[in-house]
Amino acid sequence: MMRPLLLAVLFFSCFSLAGQGVLQTNFVRNDASISRNRLDSVASVVSQAWNRFVGHASLMNPVTREVDDEAIDAFKKHFTFNAKIYNDLLENPVVIHHSDYVSQVFRRLPKEGVRGWFEEASLLRVSYDAAGFYRAEVSARKVVLNGIGLLKQSENANARRCFELKFRFEIPSEKLNEALISGIDGVPCGAEKGQSSASVSVAAAGQLSFPFFGFKLADSRIPKEVVSFSSRPSPAGGAYLRTRLGPASRWDAGLGLLLTNLEINVSLAGLKVTHPETKTTVLDLTSFEETARIAYWELPLGLHYRLSESEKWLWSADVFAVTTIRWDSYYDRRTYELAFPKLGTTAANIADADFWTFFSTRFGVSGRYAFSEKLGLELGAAFTAGISPLFGHQPRNDFFLDEPQNIASEGMKFFDSYLESLHANALNLRVGVVYNFD
Repeated sequence: MMRPLLLAVLFFSCFSLAGQGVLQTNFVRNDASISRNRLDSVASVVSQAWNRFVGHASLMNPVTREVDDEAIDAFKKHFTFNAKIYNDLLENPVVIHHSDYVSQVFRRLPKEGVRGWFEEASLLRVSYDAAGFYRAEVSARKVVLNGIGLLKQSENANARRCFELKFRFEIPSEKLNEALISGIDGVPCGAEKGQSSASVSVAAAGQLSFPFFGFKLADSRIPKEVVSFSSRPSPAGGAYLRTRLGPASRWDAGLGLLLTNLEINVSLAGLKVTHPETKTTVLDLTSFEETARIAYWELPLGLHYRLSESEKWLWSADVFAVTTIRWDSYYDRRTYELAFPKLGTTAANIADADFWTFFSTRFGVSGRYAFSEKLGLELGAAFTAGISPLFGHQPRNDFFLDEPQNIASEGMKFFDSYLESLHANALNLRVGVVYNFD
C-alpha cells in the first residue's frame, strides 16, 4: 500500500506545484516599531504558511490523482474569507475570488489541476497596523503549464507561461502561529519592464555521428554486391542558438554552426575485369579501397516542439534542415592488391574529389536539464537523412579498371568515375552545456 502511495507523490511532485519555491527571508523590510525578535517570529510563521500553501497549490490530491473535496478544502484553508487572487489560468488573467478560482479548476481541470511550479519566492516586507494584524508581502515567480478557456482549446494548451505574483499575508497579533493569504496580485513576467518572456539560449554542443551511405553505381560492369562503403564515427563541435517563437508558444527555432569531419571508405572485393572481345582476364582485384577525409562546416536550422516541461526538464521533438559546406580535404588515398597482374598491397595518393555543399534533414528528440536558472545540460539523439549527393558524377571515356596502370594514377578516382550518387546518412548523438539569456 505504501509503495503505490509513494510513487503517486513522486509523480505529482514532478508535474504539479507541490514542493517548489522555498521562501527566502534574508532581506526583509519592516516597520521600525517591530522588534527583531518579533520580526523573526513573523517571518518564521509566514515561511511555514508559504510551504504549506505550495504543497496544496496544484489543487490535486496525489493519492486520488484528481481535484477532489479533500484537495479543495486544503487549498481554501490558506485564504481569508474574502481573499481575491490572480487567475493565471486565463489567456487574459483577472483577479477573482479564490472560491471562483477553485470552482474553475474543479470544473475544467479535474484530472490535471494546476500544473507548473514556483520560483524565486521572497519575503519582501512586514508591517503592523492599528487593527492588530501583521501584514507580510511575498513575491514569487510562478510558471504555469496549462490553462482554461481559449488556452485549453488552442494548440498551446500546455504552453509555458510565467507570472510575477505578490502575495499578501495577514497574521493576527494574538495568534502569531496563523498566517492566511488575504490576496494575490500578478502580472506576466517582464510586463513591468516591457520585456518579452520568450526564452533565448545558446548551447556549446559536441556531437558524435555514426555515418552510413546510400549509393548508386554509374557503371553496370561493376556488380553492386562487390562494393561497400564505411566510415569512422565523426566528431563535431560548435554552438547552437535557440529561441522560443513567442511567450506562449510551444515552438522554438534554432540556428547553429559546427565544425565536423566525414570519412568515406569505398571497398571492392573479388572484382574481375575481362576483355569484352577475348574474354580473357584483364584485371583481378584481391582488394581495393579509396578513402577520403573531409572537414566540413555544418549549419543546422532547427524547429523544436516542446513535448513536456517541468522545473528541471524540457523535452522536445526536433527537426533540422542541415547545410554542410566543405572546408578542407585532408586525406585522399587508395590502397589495392592485384591477383592478376600479380602485385602486392600498394598505396597511392589520389587527387581531391569534387566534394562540395550537400543538404540533409535530421529528426530526433532532445532533453534539457536545468542546474540553475541560467545553466543547463542538453542531451539529444537524431537520425540524419541525406537529400542531395555529396558530389556529382564525372564520367570517363575510358574504363578506369581496364588497365592496371590506371589504378596507380593520381588523377583517376573511383568516387568520381563510378558513382552516380552518394548520400550520407547518420545516427547522431549530442551533448551540450546550455546558457539561458532570459
